[in-house]
Amino acid sequence: MAQLEYRLDGDQCRLSGALSFDTAAEFESLIASLAGRSEELIINLAEISHADSAATAFMVELYRRVSLAGGQISFVEVPPHILSVLAMTSLDTILPIAA
Repeated sequence: MAQLEYRLDGDQCRLSGALSFDTAAEFESLIASLAGRSEELIINLAEISHADSAATAFMVELYRRVSLAGGQISFVEVPPHILSVLAMTSLDTILPIAA
């Protein structure tokens, strides 16, 4: 079974594993734990090995919830397969993605 793991180190959260429908319950828990942060948050996706369209839903919901709490978020080291989906849906122009 696919797993999603994360490590929080200061203002950076490093995700690894799968960001997919199979791990939706895990990322719902992660969103809940990160959503109340009012400082800048960096989400590093370099170690995501598998992603499906649920990855975009995760990114949008996390961005929405952190923003509502008054925080700032950016996504870094986004894998090419996720970037291509974001580009097809124009979410790359909405979500704060750092090079």
